[in-house]
Amino acid sequence: MKTPKFTADRISIIAGVLGAFIGTRFLEDGNLLITGVATLLAAMMTRSFWEGLKRIKNYFKKTN
Repeated sequence: MKTPKFTADRISIIAGVLGAFIGTRFLEDGNLLITGVATLLAAMMTRSFWEGLKRIKNYFKKTN
């Protein structure tokens, strides 16, 4: 059985999911729908942010 590789992309998604899960626990009405939507949005936002950082880094690496 192969162990999955933990790339930076997967780590960024996991960080977003954990952040959303912890954040929704402090809401008064932390029902499953709110938790699910917030988790998906946070995972998507952290993934997009990470991709943006990688693109900016590669842009400046190519210009030097």
